[in-house]
Amino acid sequence: MTRTYNGSTTTFLTLAGVEKEITVDYAYYPGCEAVMYLANGDPGYPAEAEEIEVTAIYFEVDGKQEDVTRFFTGEQLEAVGEAILEEGIDDGPDCED
Repeated sequence: MTRTYNGSTTTFLTLAGVEKEITVDYAYYPGCEAVMYLANGDPGYPAEAEEIEVTAIYFEVDGKQEDVTRFFTGEQLEAVGEAILEEGIDDGPDCED
């Protein structure tokens, strides 16, 4: 079974040729490899894919963090999530025992 980690990171996004610092909140599912059989001989479980879901994006506007998630399409949110995965997330072991 996969653990879920909630996290937040700061990264940069280029908008209209201007690089802007953003804060991204996300839920991360590290996934795990398939296990054919458990130690006691019972059937194991299938592999689970690594996933990330962007839950909020914030820009600083006039000194305040403003939630701008609603201005992003689903495809753009997925691209931001993929960029975070490429940067790397270190949240501990992949699978629960």
